[in-house]
Amino acid sequence: MHSGNQSREITVEYGSAIGQAIDFVLEAFGEDRVRLGPVPVPMYSHSLSVGLALQEYGCPVEIVIAGFLHDTLEDTDATATMIQRMFNARVRYLVEECSYDEKIGDTSAGIDDIHRRVIIAAENGDTGPLIVKIVDIANNLKTNANLPVKYQIPQYNRGIELLAAGSKYLPGHLMVDDLEITLEREQRRLGL
Repeated sequence: MHSGNQSREITVEYGSAIGQAIDFVLEAFGEDRVRLGPVPVPMYSHSLSVGLALQEYGCPVEIVIAGFLHDTLEDTDATATMIQRMFNARVRYLVEECSYDEKIGDTSAGIDDIHRRVIIAAENGDTGPLIVKIVDIANNLKTNANLPVKYQIPQYNRGIELLAAGSKYLPGHLMVDDLEITLEREQRRLGL
């Protein structure tokens, strides 16, 4: 994987796969909106931001696609089977590792479970899920400033946890540095 400051040769196959991922996200989310401040924004905007950031960091195409799709299992009617059919088993795995376990759900325990799984994957030599989750949490931290502080502080703490894992398993990667800068900014903003 590139550290983010190297150029990537964009092939037709790469561009086509990225286009399919973007189309998948736009179709899955449809016109749903979320209010992150004074103006409602499309639900897909966060997913697109994560995928584009991973692309800018020079990540492999499957990680970029997983970045685009990382919230589709949780927030849309998309299924893991659909993702595997349209892309492949690796993309499905990456998206599933970054999604809530249906038995636990969208709870603090569910988020802790995701972080546990991505760190275990990194410990076992697969940093793909950790990469997607680092960029996801960094984007959340940058865009959720209008949420009540009671929601921002747990997210900040989870960012610290992912930063520690990223520093250990992805030393020298620009995305880890970017998360650290984002966390420092949030620490000042939140008065922590």
